[in-house]
Amino acid sequence: MKRLRLCAVGIGLFLFSAGACSPRAPRAVFLEENFDSGNVRQGQTVAHGFSVHNAGNATLEFERATLSLPGMTCRFPRKVAPGGDGQINVEWSTVHLQGRAEGEAVVRTNDPARPEYRLVVAGDVQGQSS
Repeated sequence: MKRLRLCAVGIGLFLFSAGACSPRAPRAVFLEENFDSGNVRQGQTVAHGFSVHNAGNATLEFERATLSLPGMTCRFPRKVAPGGDGQINVEWSTVHLQGRAEGEAVVRTNDPARPEYRLVVAGDVQGQSS
């Protein structure tokens, strides 16, 4: 019986030390990755904030964003602390668009499990009536 307890304590200590030695890594968790603005008048700017949470145990860093359409901009925090929250703001000018349109911001992070996130903004751009 004592050997069984000693063995259980040994296994517990081993598992605890293995967890303590695990590599530190950030983990980005987005509440949503797609936003549809519905009907938009041509010339309006569509803006949306994509919320992100760092569920990892290391600082999440945003490196860059690649935008698919002219007239798009993207603002993001450089760093989000472990357990912290941030927001990526995507703006999209519809001046030169008409009909169903979709733009994407591909955001690059230091998250080793998923280094790129594709954030999509879509809408139906209604032309100006004379």
